[in-house]
Amino acid sequence: MTPTWILLVLQLRFTREEDAYVQKGQDRELPCSRGDSFSGAEELTWSYNARVAGTPAVPLFRGVATQALKKEAGAWERLSVLPNHSLYLRGAEDGDTGTYWCSVQRATRSTYHLNVVTGTHTVLPTGHANMTCHQFSCAIADRQALPAVTWRVDGQRVQDADGQDRHRVFSGSRASLLQACWKRSDKGARRQKSRVRCELKGTWVNFNLTVKEPPAPNVRGPTCSSALIPLAVCAALEFLLLLALGAALWRRGRPDRRSHLGDLPTHTQPDPPGPKSPTQLYENVGLGCAAGGADPAQL
Repeated sequence: MTPTWILLVLQLRFTREEDAYVQKGQDRELPCSRGDSFSGAEELTWSYNARVAGTPAVPLFRGVATQALKKEAGAWERLSVLPNHSLYLRGAEDGDTGTYWCSVQRATRSTYHLNVVTGTHTVLPTGHANMTCHQFSCAIADRQALPAVTWRVDGQRVQDADGQDRHRVFSGSRASLLQACWKRSDKGARRQKSRVRCELKGTWVNFNLTVKEPPAPNVRGPTCSSALIPLAVCAALEFLLLLALGAALWRRGRPDRRSHLGDLPTHTQPDPPGPKSPTQLYENVGLGCAAGGADPAQL
């Protein structure tokens, strides 16, 4: 009968446990064993636990080492097993954080505490027209402490504060920040693509950015901004409307010096209103008769 302590020593010898990191959106391979060969009859299992209190282990893959492992119901689509029995994760997401372990003949061989690293990049406002500043961060969602993080800018390691006080590193329990500033007029920073890198436990997050030149000064004098064009058009239309309204009021208030009756021809002047006298009536009749050659007595 083999003593219990010998079994424990053998189990610890074949058990491998480590913290693993993967950048969000990238792939990661987790080997089941390194340098160990299988005879072919061993039963191999991959399992997962979300590292949440009260959460049971979830079987992912199971089968014989010489055959393709069967995918269990708990395994999600982005997981697969390679021919060398390694677990392969495609496109890591925040929810993939947890513990993965490989068991051979129900004895654990490899255990990985996988952490998904998220990298963010923002542009910081600055009061200097010739200075551009950026903030980079590498963070994990797990509650465990973040390991030592190394920041590199264009291949050079960044200390907590460099001599020129342009780059600063701030470290927390689950995140590490880098604030980096460049002068746009620097010869080395002009129109080049700077490379910023965050490294931790064999995993790195790359950030690429282009340091842009400031806009050229306007030597032709001030120009009208595109936002002021509608306002200028509206003011011009209002001025023209007021001008037309003033002209109309001026014409309406101007007195009319023409005499309507005096301008008409003499033969078109109407008779004055009121009843006509008999004398005028006879005169008109007489004139008409004389013109026509008829005798008034005959009428």
